[in-house]
Amino acid sequence: MIVKAKLFSKTKPIRREELLPYQEFLVGFVYDVEEVSAGEYGEKQILVMHPAYIGLQPQSLGKFRIGRIYDLQLRTLDGSIWSTVKSKDDSGRIDLEPYIRIQDEVRYPKGAR
Repeated sequence: MIVKAKLFSKTKPIRREELLPYQEFLVGFVYDVEEVSAGEYGEKQILVMHPAYIGLQPQSLGKFRIGRIYDLQLRTLDGSIWSTVKSKDDSGRIDLEPYIRIQDEVRYPKGAR
């Protein structure tokens, strides 16, 4: 699925010390959906999980700015290699199914399972 969406809110990552013994961690970002250019999506907002840590290394999430519009290539988190990774989502939007960017899916560390 491909959507054009404006970043609405970001969940702050936990501190690295809180992560152990885990190595990977996802945080939830909520986007306002502007346009669906491929696939189907009927909600006005979408929850996208972004890696905050990979192999205990913090990932750069500062490039994602609230109010900015992004073209996102997504797939559902369920069934993804990231689906069992510890995560945090402060949005309170339990009605939204989580998605992950296809670009982030390939960043999952080899041999981490």
